[in-house]
Amino acid sequence: PQTNIAMINVFGANGGTSDTLVIAAIDFGIANQAALNIVAMNMSLGDNSKNIVPCGNRGTNPFVTAIEEAKAAGIVATIASGNEAYTNNVFINGIANPACTPGAVSVGAVYDANIVGGRSFPSCSDNSTAPDKPACYSNSASYLTLLAPGSIVSTAVGGGDGTSFAAPMVAGAVAVLRSALLSETVDQTVARLTSSGKPVTDVRNGVTTPRLDLLAAAARPANDAFANRIALSGASGGTLGNNVFATLESGEPAHAGIVGGNSVWWKWVSPGEGQVSFDTLSSTFDTVLAVYTGGAVNALT
Repeated sequence: PQTNIAMINVFGANGGTSDTLVIAAIDFGIANQAALNIVAMNMSLGDNSKNIVPCGNRGTNPFVTAIEEAKAAGIVATIASGNEAYTNNVFINGIANPACTPGAVSVGAVYDANIVGGRSFPSCSDNSTAPDKPACYSNSASYLTLLAPGSIVSTAVGGGDGTSFAAPMVAGAVAVLRSALLSETVDQTVARLTSSGKPVTDVRNGVTTPRLDLLAAAARPANDAFANRIALSGASGGTLGNNVFATLESGEPAHAGIVGGNSVWWKWVSPGEGQVSFDTLSSTFDTVLAVYTGGAVNALT
């Protein structure tokens, strides 16, 4: 929500492009990073090279410097791994360029549901499908960064299959994390995605790669759930907290008559009789504060 897209067309009328044009687009993003608050770039493109190891040779890969500079500017580069069915086994190898570039977040594609009758593609066919099964066309290697839904993806102008559909899923997830966790570095954002993703093993080559899981990457506050409310003690005092990535529980009341979605919970037992006051006056954002009695989130007074 509220995310803008700086769309740069690097393709000609024949559908082709060049390294020079793509790098010029990356340079545009770097030059305008601060002005446009660019935090992620999606590159649903690649060649048909077979890279079994990362392609970090500056002399042969012109994208190495460009992606390093984008990373230094705070931009995460998410790039489609390619659709040639390269699986890093003894027969055919690796992922495409620029996805093979060190510093890039290379993205392969999985199914998010079972498709009756399977699915056929120019490079291969899947006679059977299942949620989280890597698509047969999705290039894979031991250093593939992430998997994401790529078959079948619906869009405002149609839909289809491919790692080019999976890569922008990751770019969107990066935008969410970078907007909420302003102090994290690019490496910390990527580590959050890879460490929280669901491990998926590709039976074609035995490689296990994390599948994007944004909810898991967006670590919720410890007291997000009513059942996990944090205890306060004493007759006076204060506490610190945040509601970044907090959620609205089923049965949760509308606090102060306002339907929210990012609530966190504390509990306090009075040490004696008298009046008590609570406030959030030192908060850095506009808050809603509600006080209840009761032992269940759907039975509060």
